[in-house]
Amino acid sequence: MGLVIVIGILPWLLPTYNLHIINIALVYIVLALSLNFMLGYVGELPLCQAAFFGVGAYASAKISMGLGVDVWGAVILAVIVSALVGLAVGYMALQVTGHYFVLITLAFAELIHIVVLKWVTFTGGAQGITEIPPLGIPLIGANGLAIRSTFGYYFVLVGVAVLVVYIAIRVTKSHLGMTFKAMRENDALAQAVGINRFKYKLLAFTGFALLSGLAGSVYAHYVGVISPTLLTFGYTLLPLVAVVLGGKGTVVGPIVGGLVVAALPEYLRFMGQYRLVMVGVVLIVVIVFLPEGIGGYIATRLPRSIKEVWARG
Repeated sequence: MGLVIVIGILPWLLPTYNLHIINIALVYIVLALSLNFMLGYVGELPLCQAAFFGVGAYASAKISMGLGVDVWGAVILAVIVSALVGLAVGYMALQVTGHYFVLITLAFAELIHIVVLKWVTFTGGAQGITEIPPLGIPLIGANGLAIRSTFGYYFVLVGVAVLVVYIAIRVTKSHLGMTFKAMRENDALAQAVGINRFKYKLLAFTGFALLSGLAGSVYAHYVGVISPTLLTFGYTLLPLVAVVLGGKGTVVGPIVGGLVVAALPEYLRFMGQYRLVMVGVVLIVVIVFLPEGIGGYIATRLPRSIKEVWARG
C-alpha cells in the first residue's frame, strides 16, 4: 500500500524534467523485463530488441495515422504485428543456438534498420514520422481525451509497466516459468526429459517481441516523433545493461536496472563526453563485485517475508 501511495503522489512532487526521466525509465523497465524472459530465464541472448521496439513504434504510428483506427486500437494491432514478426524471426533464428543465434538476431536488427531508413515513402526515411496522435482516455471523444502532458503519460506508463511486471511474476511462478529455467540450467537435460526446447524458446521469443513492441508503441505516442534512431543498437544495449545491472533471472532486478540506465546518463550530463565512460565504469564495477546484480544484492538483505516478492529465478 505504501508503494502505491508513493507512485500516486510522485508526479505531483517532481518537476517536468525529472518526471520525463521517470517516464523513460518506465519504458526501459518494460524493455528489460521483456529481455529478461530470454536472457534471464531461457538463457539465450537476442541482440534485436531495438528492431521490435521500432516495429511497434512504426506500426502504431502508421496504423493510427493512416488506417482510421483509434489510437488504442493501433497500439493493440502494433503489438500483434510485433508478435507475428517475432514469431517469424524466432522460428528461423532458433534453429540454431549459442553465438549463431546471437549473430542471426543481430543481422535481423540491422536489416530492419536499413529497411526503415531506406523505405522513405512508408517510414519517412531519416526524417521519420512526426505528429503522431497522442493516446487518450477511452470513451471520451473519437480517440478519447488526448493525453498530451508528461504528467498524464506517467500514469499510462506506470499502468503498462505494472501490467508487464504482473505478467512476469505470473510466468515465473508457473509451470511455463519452471520450464524456461530448466532449459537455462541444462538445455540438453531438459530435452532428455521430454521438454520441447524449440517450442518453449519460440514462445519466449514471441513474448519478448510482443512486449518490446508494446514499449515501442506507447513510446511513439508519448514522444509524438519517431525516426530510425529507434532501431539503432543503443535500444538493444541499454535494456541489456539494465538486466545485467539489476540482476537477470529476477523480476525486480530489471526494474532496478531500468531506473539506473535511464537516470544515470541524465544526471551525469555535467561530465560531458565522459558521462558514458562513467556508465561503463559502473557496469564493470557491478559485474566484478556484484555478479548477481544490484537487485540480487539487495534481495540477500531483505527480510525473508519480502524475498518471495523479489521473485528470484
